[in-house]
Amino acid sequence: MKKIDSEAKIWTLEVVCNGRKEENFLPCGQAWEVAEEDIVVRKEWYWDSEIEIFGFICPDCGTFTQFEKTSLIPEYIKNRCLIKYRMEQEKAAKSRKKVRSILEKIFKRQRAVEN
Repeated sequence: MKKIDSEAKIWTLEVVCNGRKEENFLPCGQAWEVAEEDIVVRKEWYWDSEIEIFGFICPDCGTFTQFEKTSLIPEYIKNRCLIKYRMEQEKAAKSRKKVRSILEKIFKRQRAVEN
């Protein structure tokens, strides 16, 4: 049995910045080799259901480009990206809740001072 070199099995995808799914940015057309850690997940409403969109943010122009063929991304990578996305969303929700709680305390103190 032989150990597999961990660097040899890293998944990548060659894509071009085309600005798909962006309205306010002009894509630069630069070719990139995208790895798992470069994948960005966005959620959008399509008719009456929410869908996940996989893409990347171009380091040169900042444009989000949606992958045209998500079938080229292995399922295990899609799943890890979705888990990461959900964890980030939960963290952001907790942060918003904490900020809301702090603001409520501040407003209560202000009302108490005014009265």
